[in-house]
Amino acid sequence: FPWYFIYLTAVALLPSMGFYHCAKQFINWRSFSFTFFIMVLISLLWEVTLALPYQWWGYQHHTMMGIYISAWHGLPLEGIVVWFSVTFATVILYEVIKIWQASGRSVKNAFLCA
Repeated sequence: FPWYFIYLTAVALLPSMGFYHCAKQFINWRSFSFTFFIMVLISLLWEVTLALPYQWWGYQHHTMMGIYISAWHGLPLEGIVVWFSVTFATVILYEVIKIWQASGRSVKNAFLCA
């Protein structure tokens, strides 16, 4: 069963998609795009060129979906998704907390955009 993908979806993707509507107008998209590109590039190069070939870490294959990129030392699809989703979720969460702090409203009203 793909536990790792389910965890990524529940912890990173669903909350960031839920808060996206509130935060999208406050995000500097040009800066986000540049940072997103650099973060994903460095992370993937690190995993593909050092971490997986030298077996500094690995993945538990029984918790993966079963889609692997063989040209990248068998990197599972979840290894790529984690860098995309965590970067996006971090920016969304940061902006939502910043909006909440600046608004002076309660947590419920600020996070639900009421």
